[in-house]
Amino acid sequence: MRLGAGLAEVADDLLPENLLDPAGLQVAEDHVTVNLLGTIRMTYAFLPLLVGKDDAVVMNVTSALAFVPFPSTPTYSATKTALHSFSESLRIQLAGAGAGVQVVEVVPAGVRTTLMGQQDSEQSMPLDDFLTEALGLLRGQPDGKELVVERARFIRDAVANGSYDDVLTMISGS
Repeated sequence: MRLGAGLAEVADDLLPENLLDPAGLQVAEDHVTVNLLGTIRMTYAFLPLLVGKDDAVVMNVTSALAFVPFPSTPTYSATKTALHSFSESLRIQLAGAGAGVQVVEVVPAGVRTTLMGQQDSEQSMPLDDFLTEALGLLRGQPDGKELVVERARFIRDAVANGSYDDVLTMISGS
């Protein structure tokens, strides 16, 4: 993958990662560059323009996989976990500085896109359904910090409700 690639090219480059195959390192590095460093770089670039503006919002899209990883995409899952942590820290720093910038994290489940070939998956959420629900959550919770679509809720809450091992097993297909 190259920097500046179009969105479709980026999605096509998000591949399963085999930790036993040296070629997986490039996949891991691409996931970190796009999912984590891309978001961090955009935040640093635009945050000075947002501070002090009315209704300024930084919105990060993580994943249910931030909370229970998909073992065939370990670095992808790890970047979403790191982005969740980054969003939490950003929210606290901005509130402490009185910057007036809201930080919202949107947590989808799998969505029917070309990412990981999910476009035809019955287990994945239709894109229109995700967008409708996410926009509804934004309207219904205008001061929300973490907006979790319903299909992602059982994964998001797996640690808190004691089902982590069961959810990990289910996600793993084991």
